[in-house]
Amino acid sequence: MFLNYKPSVAQLTNWLSALHKSRRSQTQLKKSGKSDEDSRRVHNNSHVQNKKLRRIKAAKNLYRKSDERIIGYEKR
Repeated sequence: MFLNYKPSVAQLTNWLSALHKSRRSQTQLKKSGKSDEDSRRVHNNSHVQNKKLRRIKAAKNLYRKSDERIIGYEKR
C-alpha cells in the first residue's frame, strides 16, 4: 500500500522530536505525581478547543450560504 502523502525529512524530524518531548514530559509528570492533574487540564482544554472549532465551522457555513441570521455582518 502506497502513501499519498510524502513528508519531508525536516517534517519527520520535527514530528519525532515532538513525540519524544511529549513522552519525556509525561514520564516526568508521572514521577512527580502530577500526571492526573495535567491530564485533566489537557482534557478540559481539548473540549474547549473542540467547542470553539465547531462554532467557527458553523459560522463559516452560515457565512458561505449567506444565511439571513448573519446578514448584518460585514463580509471581507
